[in-house]
Amino acid sequence: MGGRDGSLVGGPGGEPALTDSGIPPDVARGACPTGSAGTDIVDVILDLDASCLPAGHEIALLREVLRFVPWLAAEPRAGIHPVRGTRCADGSLLVSRRTKLVIRMPRDKLCAASNLEGASLDLAGTAVRIGHGTFRRLKPSATVYSPRVTTGDEDEIAFVDTLGRELGRLAVKGRLLCGRRTRITRDGREIAAWSVAVHELAAEHSLALQRQGLGLMRDVGCGILSPHKTIHTAD
Repeated sequence: MGGRDGSLVGGPGGEPALTDSGIPPDVARGACPTGSAGTDIVDVILDLDASCLPAGHEIALLREVLRFVPWLAAEPRAGIHPVRGTRCADGSLLVSRRTKLVIRMPRDKLCAASNLEGASLDLAGTAVRIGHGTFRRLKPSATVYSPRVTTGDEDEIAFVDTLGRELGRLAVKGRLLCGRRTRITRDGREIAAWSVAVHELAAEHSLALQRQGLGLMRDVGCGILSPHKTIHTAD
């Protein structure tokens, strides 16, 4: 439900609202405390009022989101999940009333993220309105998945080798599987990306991988890993 001034004081189904984060006001304004609280990562889930998103909407969506939460650009582990929908032949994405805008970010930024609630976005001429927001804590899963991961490598063998080294640096043990190859256009360049799943993860390794992500371009949804049962992808 919402407060009389329009600020959220609780989710409609009992889920936590952005202003129910349970953190001190100075932290909510963006201060980063010492200890584990400052490194906790969550998913912010926002209602999305739109029927169709244009082809290549990812960069436009990022730019519009940054108008309301510019600090997101300075958060290396933050990023916008790929929007879930049905891909059309022209590259546009059909979305339903149940489609959400999901953004991974540090938990100490939750209250600042409430600036997005009620925002009107312009995605290359397509009007999109953002609604109510809640947040979800990361949960361990033996399998995590991202529909697109990029490392800058164009060759699949080199790509897998790069990810293997990343897993080693994170001290994460799991079985890496590389799937369908796609291409992402950014700044006039086409960049290779693959879907990636990591299986057989211990709980602490699963959470570490979800917090950190894999590869590059987290801001436009690359390398954001989710438990297999809660994948957010464009089908």
